[in-house]
Parts: sequence; structure tokens; C-alpha cells
Amino acid sequence: MRNVPMYFMAVGIFVTLPVVGLAADKDRTARLPWKGQAQSASAVVTPGNPLYPDRCDGRPAAVAAGAGLTTLLGQFLVQQSHCLGDNGGFDAGEFTFTTIGGRTVHGQYSGQLVPAFPPPPGALPGNGVIHGSVCVSGGTAFPGIVDDCAAGRYSPALGVLNLVTGDGTIFIDYGLGLRR
Repeated sequence: MRNVPMYFMAVGIFVTLPVVGLAADKDRTARLPWKGQAQSASAVVTPGNPLYPDRCDGRPAAVAAGAGLTTLLGQFLVQQSHCLGDNGGFDAGEFTFTTIGGRTVHGQYSGQLVPAFPPPPGALPGNGVIHGSVCVSGGTAFPGIVDDCAAGRYSPALGVLNLVTGDGTIFIDYGLGLRR
């Protein structure tokens, strides 16, 4: 059995697509600017924990939950999980943002945690920066949400987190695709 560090881990996502106002793709997709942020907290879970995502196939995973505010959704709750890899990598991430009224936006992500400052010898990193990619795959918040994940349209992702407390910040700056 692998040694699994039992520290908390939160994922912050910062997504950027070049969006100026309402843009349109060649496939008749309107791109709405979607901006905001959320606070989240998380924990590392292993198989046997009821929160463990089966898609991680025995690898340790992180689960996170929080709340935030965005331009398109207003107030929302966020739930996310991903599989942990070696050297700070993570993959098979899934997130769902749910508004107070029950409308959703969901998608996928993966990336790499980079310590903000090198930790002292023998210590775990305290704070980190996440470099990765994210895409929206659907939801009920708007009619015709484009599945950017299926189309392979992943956007750069960047976040911040505190590995000691599990607190993280999710920043949203994304061009949400809607079919016209």
C-alpha cells in the first residue's frame, strides 16, 4: 500500500478564454463572458470512504465543496473531485456549480500543483499554485450549453490553495459557449 499524505487539498480553478463581449465561434456558438470566484475546502479521500470517486481506480482522491458568486449564475455552490497522481499532479477532475435555484454548469479539469515557496526539508508544502486545464461539458443553467470537453476545447486553468487548511479559491473567467 502506498503512503498517502493525509493533508487537505483544495483546488482553485482560473480559466481564461479570449472573450471580448459576446463572441461567436464558426460553429454558430455564442460565447458569454463568465466571471466570478468561490471559496472551497477539501479533503483527501481513499477507497472505502463514501465520498471516494470510483473513477480514481484505487488512487487517492481529493473532494472539495464551497460557495461563490459569478456574473452568469449569481450565488452558487461548487462540488468537485479529482484523482491524485505523483508529484502534485491530478486528473479526471469533475466539477458542478449549482445555483440557489438548482440550475447547473458542469465540466472537467486536470493539472499540476506547484508549491508557491519551496518547503523546508522534510515538510509538506503549505501553499500552492495550480496549473492545468478546464472545460465546460454542459448543465441546465442555460439552454444549449456547448460541450467544450467533447470538442477538445480545454482552456488554461490556474488556481491557489492552502495545503495545510484545505482552503482554496476558485477564480472564473471563461467564455461559456451557447448554441444559437
